[in-house]
Amino acid sequence: MSETTACDLTRLLEAYLSEQPHRALGGVRALSGFEYQLRSYLADFGQALVEDGALDEGGERFANALEALSDYTRTDGDLTVCVQVKRTLRADSLADAAAEFAIVDAFLEGQIAVDRYVRICYECVGRSTEAALDWAQVKLPAKVLSSRPDLQRCFEALRDADRILLPRVEPDPWWRLLATVHAHVDDPFAFAREALDLCLSRDLNTHDAGRVRNEITERFVAHRTKAAAPCDYLTAGDITPALQASPDVEVAIQPTLPALRDAQFMDRPNILGQVRTRLDMLVGERERPAYRLLDVLWIDGRSGSGKSVLLLQLMVSLVHDGARVVWLRDRGGELLELLKQIEAHAPTGGPEFVFVDDLYDPQGRSDLDEIVSLVTHRPDVNWPVVVTCGPPEFHQALADDSGKRGIRLHPWRIPAVEAQESADLQHWFIERTGRHPVPGPAVFSNSKMSLKEGSKALAS
Repeated sequence: MSETTACDLTRLLEAYLSEQPHRALGGVRALSGFEYQLRSYLADFGQALVEDGALDEGGERFANALEALSDYTRTDGDLTVCVQVKRTLRADSLADAAAEFAIVDAFLEGQIAVDRYVRICYECVGRSTEAALDWAQVKLPAKVLSSRPDLQRCFEALRDADRILLPRVEPDPWWRLLATVHAHVDDPFAFAREALDLCLSRDLNTHDAGRVRNEITERFVAHRTKAAAPCDYLTAGDITPALQASPDVEVAIQPTLPALRDAQFMDRPNILGQVRTRLDMLVGERERPAYRLLDVLWIDGRSGSGKSVLLLQLMVSLVHDGARVVWLRDRGGELLELLKQIEAHAPTGGPEFVFVDDLYDPQGRSDLDEIVSLVTHRPDVNWPVVVTCGPPEFHQALADDSGKRGIRLHPWRIPAVEAQESADLQHWFIERTGRHPVPGPAVFSNSKMSLKEGSKALAS
């Protein structure tokens, strides 16, 4: 290997363009308008930006570059990962990716020293997969091996050295980009849109990866804010259960996403199935053009009936299914600002659902007129469904104050705990804590108690 520097992006790409002109620019011509590759690149680059690694490099390191080596490169700790993007991961697309990996690595062998400062690995990412993926079964395409039979050995050496990462399925990189940057920028929709426009503006006839990367970084810096994010853009990682739950159950704690991940609440699959069916029905109704208003599914019920916990469980079920969900927690006053961002950048692949606990409590009612005006005058925007919970008098106040303008309310009453759920609660408590409860008579005799009352009775 030569001892030339590993950090001169321009020199490396000019050499690669000279040696492999078709590969270096063919992907740009074919995929410049192919949004999946660009969005996948931006989602990975966004991760590097929030970790500040991309900023510290000062535009020199050849990671985080679009159409540089492979379809794009990304950082992963001390790794530089060359990524091939395929819409569908199949045996033939993995074979094409493997050929690209071998060609790039053979090129790099003669150009840079792969040392402790720069470690090169390879990855294939796709929107979906048709079968189980196994690099051990991959053989390079015959058209490649006919002219370069040595590349099969090169690929196998990469694979055996664990320098080819497991294939990655990424159904919705755009939402991952928004979820990654929203806590760091003032307007995640604006930054994402500007970044995508910069990718699409790339000059297809010259090496432009450095400019695009650097200008995206500049836009991130321009949008960066120190203000605390008022909400969460949820991904599967945000709802993953804790590796080890707390040893006990805390009674009457505030329902939060961390508490849910800690298994502090009993699952209620029958009740969850009922409210999910109602929500799915509502979404189906919105396919009609007349449904371009702000639909609010309101879970109501008596105090302690488990409304807030069910709200979280419903939210988690949607995220598991790949829905785009924003969690406003108990900050209903932030809904207006979120809707303004959605309206300003529609259509941008924004959230499908917005969850908020107690949307219309007395402290969060000041923005109703603005929300009604915004929604009423933009029927072309695909507004998200708002899912909330609270006592019946709160949703009645919302109906009265809005005058049925701009907002459609869909109340759904959570059932009280029945005798069977009382027994389920006892079994869950034993399995969860390892302790046998000493339930009071309410657990056995009151078929309409609240979930909170039952929990207190078991824990007492």
